Amino acid sequence: MLTVKISNLYTKIVLVGINKFLLVFVITVLSNPAQHRDEQIFKSMCKNIYSSV
Repeated sequence: MLTVKISNLYTKIVLVGINKFLLVFVITVLSNPAQHRDEQIFKSMCKNIYSSV
């Protein structure tokens, strides 16, 4: 049971970390609309993250 709790906690930490990273990335992209290249990178990153889940 303990290992299950630890793995669940680890999963939550990873998901929160990804969410915060994506949030910061989105804010950065939105504050710099001229950086269209970064937006393309962000979209491809999203595809990679969702395909790996």
